[in-house]
Amino acid sequence: TITGVRVIVPSRDVTACKRLMMDFKCEAEVVDESDLISQKHFAKLTNVFGSRNVWVLQQLLKVQGVLTSKSDAVLILDSDTVLLRPRPWFSSAGHQILMPTMEYNKSYYEFLQKLNISELVPKYSFISHHMLMQPKILSHLLDSLDLLKIDAFINYICDNANTDVQSPVCVEYELYGQYLYKTEPKEYFLEQWSNISISRRHLGIILKSKFVKLTLRTFYNSVSFHSWS
Repeated sequence: TITGVRVIVPSRDVTACKRLMMDFKCEAEVVDESDLISQKHFAKLTNVFGSRNVWVLQQLLKVQGVLTSKSDAVLILDSDTVLLRPRPWFSSAGHQILMPTMEYNKSYYEFLQKLNISELVPKYSFISHHMLMQPKILSHLLDSLDLLKIDAFINYICDNANTDVQSPVCVEYELYGQYLYKTEPKEYFLEQWSNISISRRHLGIILKSKFVKLTLRTFYNSVSFHSWS
């Protein structure tokens, strides 16, 4: 049962986003990202990662979004991804869904290997653009690494990430997914990901067409409108 929706946006967009939620009669809480990651923390990310600061920031916002939730589970959804049809997020036994993907980025696993979370070449990747996360599991994971406090987590990332590459870390999807797969085998079940990536320039046409959405829904569970596609 969905008990609430939160949309996390930059400080400058809070008012505009609230207006959009009202216009579309969408009951969603609009969250200022600086309430989750402070300007001091963002300044450190900028100092270490330069123009890739927001790449790390959006991952940390997801982590903090889960950790600050009072729900038993949180469905993280990237803003460029649209879910096309319902899915069984939990099994009848209470195990959560985990969706293997086909992406491999060596720097992700070099970073996670230092934490003993993942092999350098894992059997699966879990960069699925949306993921169900249980706060109690994520909290336990970070606490066991002594990284539950955001200061410690950001300091560790800044000290251990490979800043010579464009995408140095994946500290939301792969951190949680690899930990769950490797450490908590009784907590998950695997399901087909079935996502299609489409250029963002086609977003308006596709979302306005019932026929196109029906066609996509026949073959895929989700679609991602990537700006770089």
